Amino acid sequence: MVGTTLERLDRIANALGVQMSDLMPPPDVAEKSDLEVGFRGRGLSEQEIKRVLEFIELVEKARPE
Repeated sequence: MVGTTLERLDRIANALGVQMSDLMPPPDVAEKSDLEVGFRGRGLSEQEIKRVLEFIELVEKARPE
């Protein structure tokens, strides 16, 4: 996951009702479109995928350049 702590990731997973590992794409996934495919492969619903991708976008926007 981009720029987050394990504690925060655990809280997000709990809020979504999924395992923390469900939020982590396979190691070979690099592109955002690939992230979506990776999350589908882990059984996340469309709504869960949307939430995770929105969170990633927020984290990326908050990162200093």
